[in-house]
Amino acid sequence: SVATLEPRGTPGRSGVVRLPHAGAGVGAYAGWQADFPDWLELWVVQLPGRGARAAEPMFTCMSDLTDAVATALQQGGLLSAPLAFFGHSFGALVAFETAQVLRARGLSTPACLILSGHESPSMGLPDTERGLASLPDEALRTALDRWDFTALARSQGVEDVMDPAAGMLSTILAPMRADLQLREELLSTPPTAPTAAAIHVCGGADDASVPESSLRRWAEMTEAAFSCNLHAMLCCATLCCAVLCYAAVLHLLPSQAAFSCEMLPGGHFFLDRQLDPGSLDGLVAAI
Repeated sequence: SVATLEPRGTPGRSGVVRLPHAGAGVGAYAGWQADFPDWLELWVVQLPGRGARAAEPMFTCMSDLTDAVATALQQGGLLSAPLAFFGHSFGALVAFETAQVLRARGLSTPACLILSGHESPSMGLPDTERGLASLPDEALRTALDRWDFTALARSQGVEDVMDPAAGMLSTILAPMRADLQLREELLSTPPTAPTAAAIHVCGGADDASVPESSLRRWAEMTEAAFSCNLHAMLCCATLCCAVLCYAAVLHLLPSQAAFSCEMLPGGHFFLDRQLDPGSLDGLVAAI
C-alpha cells in the first residue's frame, strides 16, 4: 500500500501537511483551502481504503503506514521547504510517528507538529479501548460515540446511512476498524523517543474522551523549552483555520523547540465549530 498527497499549490514552498482522523480521507478537511493565503501550501494525506481509493487494500501495520507517508513526502518534493504537520485524533499519532521516521532517515523534519484531540502515546492504550476493531458493527458504532461519532455523522448530514437498516454500516466502518487496529498496535508498544520538533497540542474543552491532563502529557514527547499562546491567533472564521494559521506562523518563526496546550470550545470534533468572523490584523502582525 502507498500513501498519496492531495495538493493545493506547488512543492518547495512552506506548507502544512494534514492527517485525518481514524476512518477519514481528504474530505475531513474539505473547504479549508479557501480560507488560507496563496503563499501557504496545503496538503492532505490520502490513505488507501477510503474516498477515491476505497477499493485499495488498507494498511495493516502502523510502521508501514508512516513509512509510506514519509516516502510520499520525500518523493513529492515537499521536504525542501519548512513544513508543519497537523493531525487530528488518530491523525495526531500518524503525524508524530511520520516525523520520527523522517528523522531516522536523516531527512528534513517538520518545524512543528500541531496535534489535536488525542492523548500522548506515552500513556499507552486504555484497557477500555482494547479490541474495539473486532467489535460487531452496532457495538462498534456505540463505542465510537466516545469520540462523538454519531454527532459528527449528524453534522455532515449522513446520519441516515449509519442506521444498520440502510445496509451500509459495515462498509462505512471498515476503514475505521483498520485505523483502530493500527492505533491499538502503536499504543500497545513503548513510545519512540521525543521529537526535536516544536509541538502544539489542542483539544475540545467538552471532549470527555481526551481531557486536558492527557493532552499535556505530549510534553513528554518533545525536547521542549518554549511555550506559545494560541488565543491571539483565533481570528479566522473557524477553529480549524485558527489552528492552521498558528502552525503557519510558528514554522515561519526562528526555529526553537516548543510545547504548548490549548483547550478550545467544543467536543472531540471541535475543529468544525464556527467562530465569529474577526480581523486578520493579529495574524498579519505576527507573520
